[in-house]
Amino acid sequence: MTHTQRYHLAATLALALSAESLRAADADQPWLKPDPAALKRWQEMRFGMFIHWGPVSLTHHEIGWSRGAQTPIEEYDNLYKKFNPVKFNADEWAAVAKAAGMKYMVLTTKHHDGFCLFATKETDYNVMNSPFRRDVTKELADASLDGCSLLPFLVGKDDPWFADRMIFQHNARWPSGTAAQHKDCMAGVRWRDCLFVRSRSCGETACIRSGVSQCGALENVARGGTVATYTKNAQFIWGLTPGDGWALYDVRKDPACRTNLASKEKSTADKLHQAYDKWWNTIYPEMIAAGGDAPLTQAAVQRVKGKRK
Repeated sequence: MTHTQRYHLAATLALALSAESLRAADADQPWLKPDPAALKRWQEMRFGMFIHWGPVSLTHHEIGWSRGAQTPIEEYDNLYKKFNPVKFNADEWAAVAKAAGMKYMVLTTKHHDGFCLFATKETDYNVMNSPFRRDVTKELADASLDGCSLLPFLVGKDDPWFADRMIFQHNARWPSGTAAQHKDCMAGVRWRDCLFVRSRSCGETACIRSGVSQCGALENVARGGTVATYTKNAQFIWGLTPGDGWALYDVRKDPACRTNLASKEKSTADKLHQAYDKWWNTIYPEMIAAGGDAPLTQAAVQRVKGKRK
């Protein structure tokens, strides 16, 4: 990767709940307003543990990307039948993190290979159908790391904001200088049982050929190709939305996202589209002002390293 290109990566949750996006809260919109003290506490934690783990650990290869590469697809998809990490101890993991000075842990409970590290009735491809048969997510959430747990956020259905919360999603990966062209590429909104999504490339040749964004992969899929790193269990990743516009799916009734309801449920589609535009228009200028679309230079690298010391 040259200095004129950089990866722009962002976790869905981080984008969805960023202070910038939530600062635009209006009385007539179901925006989730974070507690300022809690947000400040999280920002001050600084150092934490980010975990990717699952049946792929049996192969010593990278999660997802090794499917169809180092590990044949059929073998990869059946690794969970051998997954039995009997020495897993959530309290020990938390103790190791704490001893290293970490203040929080983030577990990828379902990576893009589709395997769920939690009990669920939505798919059989989950840890409860492995020989291990233990809910890893729950055990880690119950483990004590400075008394902080995200579990109430994940399961807090009794909270007044839960039913109407909106989670905004963007792949956030593009060649430097092309952020604006990627506003509607691999983007979406989750609200109640609705997934409002657009999964299409930007269409620009330079970007597609750059190898930096996901647009090249989307173009390959549009031509009839496949992307082996994502299994059939992964919900709407590397699929293409119909036509060139946005699509609306009821993920509870239609988890495979086969029936586009955007025309039938136009008022819902319009509501979510307006919410997405507002979110993007709020976060985009602040991202640009912070250098989020600038070329990666050695000076920038040194500034980042300096802040981490």
